Amino acid sequence: MNSINISFAVFVFLISLLAMLRIRNISHAKAYNPGYGSQRMCRACGSITPRAEACCLQCGKPLPVI
Repeated sequence: MNSINISFAVFVFLISLLAMLRIRNISHAKAYNPGYGSQRMCRACGSITPRAEACCLQCGKPLPVI
């Protein structure tokens, strides 16, 4: 093999590696969504309340601890 073939093989390998890493990062970015699950619904009145709250902001009833 001459140096051109070796250089081309290394170039293709690096491009393939970069593409695989980008695909992996994109799939991880889609899997992690910080806003998902940050709210919950009150069983008594149906209002949406932040997960950090212990009681419903609308009716004041305690939210279940999960």
